[in-house]
Parts: sequence; structure tokens; C-alpha cells
Amino acid sequence: MMKVALCNLSMLLLLLLLLLLAVTSIRPISEHEKPHSSSNQHKIVVPPVVVEPIPSVNSEIENVFNKFEARKK
Repeated sequence: MMKVALCNLSMLLLLLLLLLLAVTSIRPISEHEKPHSSSNQHKIVVPPVVVEPIPSVNSEIENVFNKFEARKK
């Protein structure tokens, strides 16, 4: 009898926790519709970063791949 009551109590607490999480995660519609005028004034443009491949790493990868292919045959 005690195990059933404990199980029911734990399920009730879990449901209350999920309900609390659902209520706190929902934002009012008015927040979604407000335009952020200040964000346009302070917009920072970051140029794209070009990453050059490292030749030694690429050749090492190719060597490992070639060894694997040679073992396959």
C-alpha cells in the first residue's frame, strides 16, 4: 500500500514539474510581435572567416585512407 502511494505521489510531482516547465517556457504573444528597433542601430557585421586547410593534416588523412584501402583489397 505504501509503495502505491509513493508511486502516485512521485507521478504527481513529475506532472507538476512538467506543467511548471511548460508554463514558464511559453512567452506572451505580445513579446513576439514587438519589433526590436534598437537592435538595428547597433548591428555588427562580422566578415566571414576563411580557414585554410593544413597540407600536412590532409596528406596524413590521405595516407591513412590509402592504407585502409590497401588492407581492404
